[in-house]
Amino acid sequence: MKTKLLVEICDLEQGQRLIENKVGALLLNVKGVTYTKQFNCYTNELSILVEKAQENNVELFVHLDMLYHEDDLIGLRAILKKLNSIGIKNLVICDIGVIELANDLNLDFKFINGGSVLNTNYATIDFTNDFYSGFFLSNEINIDEVVTIAKKTSADLFVQVFGKQKIFTSKRKLLTSYCEYNEIENLDMHPRNKLIIKDAATQDNYSYIYEDQFGTYIYTMNNVNALSYLDNLIENDVKYLYLNNLFCDLEEYDEVINIFNKYLKDNNYSIQDAQNDLKIVSDKLSESFFNDETVFTIEQAKLLEMELKDE
Repeated sequence: MKTKLLVEICDLEQGQRLIENKVGALLLNVKGVTYTKQFNCYTNELSILVEKAQENNVELFVHLDMLYHEDDLIGLRAILKKLNSIGIKNLVICDIGVIELANDLNLDFKFINGGSVLNTNYATIDFTNDFYSGFFLSNEINIDEVVTIAKKTSADLFVQVFGKQKIFTSKRKLLTSYCEYNEIENLDMHPRNKLIIKDAATQDNYSYIYEDQFGTYIYTMNNVNALSYLDNLIENDVKYLYLNNLFCDLEEYDEVINIFNKYLKDNNYSIQDAQNDLKIVSDKLSESFFNDETVFTIEQAKLLEMELKDE
């Protein structure tokens, strides 16, 4: 099983260029039915990318990362029909109701579980494996846990190896409330504006924040950098290495893609070469939870539970 990069796009032109360069796979957001990111495609723009992807043997994944209310279903039904008609095969979802809706419409998709927060162990993945062909793994488990999951499941696994990591989300309009209370006007809350907040209790602890019509989101200031773990991920058949482009300029993101792509394809390009080049592109890098100790593994938790029952 060949490992691929999974990349996002900042605009349609970049998407066409990445497909022509056969970069791996694209993760695309759809206008109106996904949370705001760097770029949300209209369906006519998706059609252009689908045609080019088919010509260049590049996989496309459409990101439907919302929990949908009943009022959203009418628009979502139309979107699913359109995605099916233009040749989209892979949907990354967080709401299992999308599967039921697609079944009601007799539409054939492959579903990827994008609810990474919950995908922390192989037992959880096995429990829902009948519904999904792949899973985004949690950003809060270490490399040993990732490898354990990879060895215990046959599903396609997606692991974030670069970019900002989500640390908080709320349906409340927290930025709007803050601005109204402090009488702040005309604040651009879009991700491209790179609003920063500080943790008052911790020195030098900053995060990115943005808000859209669905709520408020906070992401890490640092970019996760998993270059040191790529060989381990590849050896254990992790299928997709995800590069998040949120709060990342187009030129910077292009450089990041080139570095990871070169390391995957050029045997003469060492991990140290890649690390040095990435430090030039991004000066705020972190290995995040990849090298952290897990408090309890599943096996340890089971043993603890048995000991408590014996008492």
